[in-house]
This record gives sequence, C-alpha cells and structure tokens, in this order.
Amino acid sequence: MLALPVESMKKLEGSLQWYREGIIFIYMKNVV
Repeated sequence: MLALPVESMKKLEGSLQWYREGIIFIYMKNVV
C-alpha cells in the first residue's frame, strides 16, 4: 500500500526537478 503524505511527494518532486535542472545545466555547459 503506497500512501505518501503530500509533503513527501512535494519534496520528492522538488528534488527531481532540481536534479533534472542540474543535468540540463551541465549538459548545456558541455555542449556550449
């Protein structure tokens, strides 16, 4: 049974967004 609190989901989503932006930043830096 998966019943995650809203706070945990928001925190996880924020972490994933930060991680993705970091990868995009590094990718753009290497390409340009």
